[in-house]
Amino acid sequence: MESGLEECEAFLDAEVTGGVTGQVVAKRFDDLTYEDRRKRVRVVFDQAVKSGTLTKEGALNVSTLLTYTPDEWAVTLPDD
Repeated sequence: MESGLEECEAFLDAEVTGGVTGQVVAKRFDDLTYEDRRKRVRVVFDQAVKSGTLTKEGALNVSTLLTYTPDEWAVTLPDD
């Protein structure tokens, strides 16, 4: 089963608490709602747990993943 995130970039950070936070940038997020983006990311985690490349505990340690399209990610804010 394809998740639709085969061509994406992920920027992840390990927190001192053991959690993981980060950002996922994917063209596939174009025209998707926040909830639909979360569902696509969840499919990736579910597939990784099912295949054994990620433990359930590891998946539960992911606390915050923000999702962006490449255009959203490329936005730069002006310097003050």
